[in-house]
Order: sequence, then C-alpha cells, then structure tokens
Amino acid sequence: LEYVPYMHMKQKDFMFNEIICSVSDFFRYVGVCEVVRFMGGEVFLYPKLKELIQHLYEKYVFTEKVRKIVVTTNGTLIPEETVLEVLKKYDVLVEISDYRKAIQDKSKVDELIENFKREGISYSLTENYGGKDKQKWFDLGDPSKTHNMDEIELQQYYEKCVIDSCMTVWNSKMFNCPCVASSVMNLGRAEKDNDYCDLKTDNKIRFMKYFLGYNDKGYFDFCNYCNGYGKYLNKAEI
Repeated sequence: LEYVPYMHMKQKDFMFNEIICSVSDFFRYVGVCEVVRFMGGEVFLYPKLKELIQHLYEKYVFTEKVRKIVVTTNGTLIPEETVLEVLKKYDVLVEISDYRKAIQDKSKVDELIENFKREGISYSLTENYGGKDKQKWFDLGDPSKTHNMDEIELQQYYEKCVIDSCMTVWNSKMFNCPCVASSVMNLGRAEKDNDYCDLKTDNKIRFMKYFLGYNDKGYFDFCNYCNGYGKYLNKAEI
C-alpha cells in the first residue's frame, strides 16, 4: 500500500459487487490468468473475504481460468476460523510480509504460521525487501511535490522504474503502475485517461499495450510526483 503517510481521505472497503464486476471485466480480455492476488491494506480485515474467495474459485479456478488464488497479509492479524477453513478448502496461498524486525510488538507472524501449519494452509514468508539487505523500505517521496521534469525526462524516468507492469485492477480499470493506482484510490487524485485501461470500453489493442507495460505517453503524469521504486530509506528515516 503506497503513500500511507499521505492518506488523508477516509478509507473504506471496496464493495463486493465492485470487485466481482472488475474481475469479470478483466476476463473479457484474458483467457487464463496464472495468479489472482488480493492485497490491502490488510486483506484479513475485509468482511467479505470468504465469499470473495469462494466466488473466485468456483467461477475461475474450477473452470481453469485462474491457476492460483493468493492473498497477502502483514502478519498482524489472526483470521477467524471460518476464514481459515475457506483458505484450506480452496487451496489459497497466503503470502506473509514479514515485518517482525520493524514492528516486533504488533507482529503475529509466529502465531499465524502455527495456525497455517495446524490447518494445512499453504503460505510463504516474504522478508527480503531490498535485495541482500532485509527490511528495507522504499522512499516513494511526497506526492504533493513535483519533480518538474519535462516530457523527455519523464519518459527516461519511467523507463528506469523497476515497478512497471505490476497490474492493479480496480473499479473495472487496469493500472500497470501500483503507485498511479494508489494515487487515485487512496489519495483522491483525479484520474487521467493515460493512467489506465478501461476494462469496460477499451479495445483489446489498448488492453495488450497496458498489459505489457506500455502507455500512450511513455510515462504517467504522476511520475512527476513519485520517486519510483529504487530509492531505499535508511534505518534512521523509517
């Protein structure tokens, strides 16, 4: 979840039907998807998670349109027993972001792993942020401050960013940059046509362009306000 320190909007859960419609619109263009990953915020806080997993499995995994359902967690919550049952029943992989070194007093990763082992739930532990040096954090910058780059500089800047082609589907729109998506969803930034592919109206050529990490300008307008993925914070800054 990008730009947490700058979120002044009241955050709310996505409506269940909105998520279902977004997934359905995505599969208008795609025959098979290797992984569908649900991310937060904290996914285990979502009140309709059980129903969402069940719907996705029965409509897409069972029909072999999706290979695997993955949910992410920051390891600070233990899900309800009914959620554990659904995770096991539908063979969901839980990706645990291991922040034990950063938030020792709030982390429940050890207890979570014990629960998953007991219930036979698949999980993976992700702790290597920043290459060989663990527990590194990206500095995405202050999204209210511009870099004042011109068009050529923005294109070069976008080419160097390592986060391109990370698809985020929201409100029947596909963003291939999670920072751009977060700026709209969580910061209230006005959408620009170049930000996304509209899964309800755009043609397959435009979909493939965005799916492969391209866009109409060769950069996003929001690049002028983002540090991109590449600069790490040191311990004193966290």
